[in-house]
Amino acid sequence: MKKPIIIAGLLFGALTLSIPAQQREEGVAICYQDEGGGDGQYVTHGTHPFGTKLTVTNPVNKAQVTVQVGGRPNPAMNAMIEISPETANKLGIYRDIPTWVWIVAAPQANAAAKPAMRPRIGAVKQTGNALAQTGGSELIAFHPSIPIGTRAKLTNTANGRSVTVTIRGRIQAAKERIIELSQKAAQDLGIQRSSQVQLETISN
Repeated sequence: MKKPIIIAGLLFGALTLSIPAQQREEGVAICYQDEGGGDGQYVTHGTHPFGTKLTVTNPVNKAQVTVQVGGRPNPAMNAMIEISPETANKLGIYRDIPTWVWIVAAPQANAAAKPAMRPRIGAVKQTGNALAQTGGSELIAFHPSIPIGTRAKLTNTANGRSVTVTIRGRIQAAKERIIELSQKAAQDLGIQRSSQVQLETISN
């Protein structure tokens, strides 16, 4: 009589393990910059398929929002997920301030869904002010979020002059400028202090 009970117990255990369980993920979220593709309630995640719905919770203020995976995180940001500005506002998260969040994925993950956002690397397009730095004889620039090492084409909208620079470091995101340039890059663009530019990353 003992053997059937043991076998039944093992079968029950195997069935229990095969049932997918909702597991809460915990990690850092950061708000990415609007890259010219419009805003919306989107997040990026390293493993969940595009189209998967995630419930993101800010444990500090208990704010919660359900959003859709629309891209992959920028490795340079070192975050579990990146969230759009609209999603950040709903969660009470400030831009460029890493914030601990909880994530729960919906039971059904639509692996066939298409990306809802443009790729995070190689498709960045922005228009805004560029500031010239003092010194620097290389064609380099500094940006809040574009991966370091990425090449970008900058065009001065005032005179049409263009230059290709390499992103070499970080700057704090600010409304008054989207990028800072070495003196050499600024000179080639005809910028003395500040000018509006169009930025477009170049696929390597």
